[in-house]
Amino acid sequence: GLACLNEMKDEPAGPLTLTTTTGFGSAWLSSRLHKFHDLHPEIEVTLLLIDNEELDLRQRHADCAIRFQHPEEPRLVRRFIDDFSYHIY
Repeated sequence: GLACLNEMKDEPAGPLTLTTTTGFGSAWLSSRLHKFHDLHPEIEVTLLLIDNEELDLRQRHADCAIRFQHPEEPRLVRRFIDDFSYHIY
């Protein structure tokens, strides 16, 4: 009844595997994942850091990828996140 409806969640939950480059993942993204976890405690994030090869998302090794170039696979869902600039000293 009503108690069961109150227990239902509209929030996302479960595992999420994310892949990106080692530099971006270790220098920027990993230090910000705690904020994501605070907002979405029911999501368990696994971060895969890969540099020299593109992880084939069609093989379901990861749920999503953050890349700095357009993926070549036309059937992948692509979303622009933001412009990103960096400085080299």
